[in-house]
Parts: sequence; structure tokens; C-alpha cells
Amino acid sequence: MMTNKFRIILILLLLLSLIVIIQLVRKRIVELKYVLSWIIVDIIVLIIVLVPGLLDAIASFMGVYSVINMVFFLGFCFLLIIVFILTVSLSRNSNKLRKLAQEMALRGEGKENGEKDEDDGQ
Repeated sequence: MMTNKFRIILILLLLLSLIVIIQLVRKRIVELKYVLSWIIVDIIVLIIVLVPGLLDAIASFMGVYSVINMVFFLGFCFLLIIVFILTVSLSRNSNKLRKLAQEMALRGEGKENGEKDEDDGQ
């Protein structure tokens, strides 16, 4: 169980992190698609903090004996989701970079061929 003091500190920290994330998105420092999962987790943790018995009820419903085991399991699942999202993003960016490099190489080759043809004509 959490003390009221700890609960208030957690609520303030969660709200502060939510505000910081929203400001970063508004200033276009980060894209929404990359921080959406963090916003969702922030809101879920805020709900859990605001409703004291909710975590115990969820653990009981899932058949987990210890609440802390469920918290670690959910954290592990969250991290796996984040790794998957970042892997997909990295793969997309890698494909875009490869296509861009190929296009630039073809354009450079076209310019070289165009210059040679002009020199041959003189």
C-alpha cells in the first residue's frame, strides 16, 4: 500500500511527465507516434495511483499471487512493445535511406553521362 504522501508525489510526477511529453510534441521535438505509448502508460499509471485497490484487483483477476510480480511482468511486456516499435521504425528508416542513396547515385550517374555526351559533341 502507498502512503498518501507518496501517492501525491507520484501524481505530481506523472502529471509533470505528461506535460513535458505534450510540450515536446507541440514543439515538434519528437513525433506523436513515438511517444504515444509513453502517454498511454502515464495515464494508466495515473489511474492505478488514483484508485488504490485497482492493482490488487487486476492481479487477483489475472491469477497473479504477488502484485509486484504483475508490475514487473507488465513492465517487461511494455519494454518488448517499445523495442518492437523502434525496430519497425528503424527498418522503415533504413529502407528509406537505401532508396534515397540509390536515387542519388542514379542522378549522379545521369549527370556524369550527360556531361560526357556534351563533351563528345564538341
